[in-house]
Amino acid sequence: MDLTANTKKWRQTLGNLGEQIAGDYLEAMGFVVWARNYRAARLGEVDLIASKDDKSIVFAEVKTRMAGPTLEDHSGQWAIDPRKQRKIINSAFHFVDLNRGKIGPHRRILQFDVVLIDYHLSRSQLLTLLVAGDLAMLRQHAKVLHIPEAFGRFQ
Repeated sequence: MDLTANTKKWRQTLGNLGEQIAGDYLEAMGFVVWARNYRAARLGEVDLIASKDDKSIVFAEVKTRMAGPTLEDHSGQWAIDPRKQRKIINSAFHFVDLNRGKIGPHRRILQFDVVLIDYHLSRSQLLTLLVAGDLAMLRQHAKVLHIPEAFGRFQ
């Protein structure tokens, strides 16, 4: 895979890796991941759908970036504008409508979280690890920040 010549492919690979790391992080925190990259036709997409208890479902948007010295600098959280939030919320309602049997009668809280994956590596360092497929080293350099209820919680 030639990531060096194709910026779109490079960003897509980095984003996919971030979503994988975010899913693994949520599972390590006790969540059960129900779906990854859930697409609701023209409504939008949700990166991760998970639950930790029998009362709520978490719909998480994942943003992966090379960032400044702290996670507070992470530009990904600003990329989730009101339009993007509406698309995620509409996709969540679509998921709930199609999966009522799996969800059950008690899960009535829909929570919208953001998971930020931050790399403090130069682009060339990150590219080297991506091209080499060194997932262990990429995971080691990933800093994860989970922001519960980043843009809402509905009941």
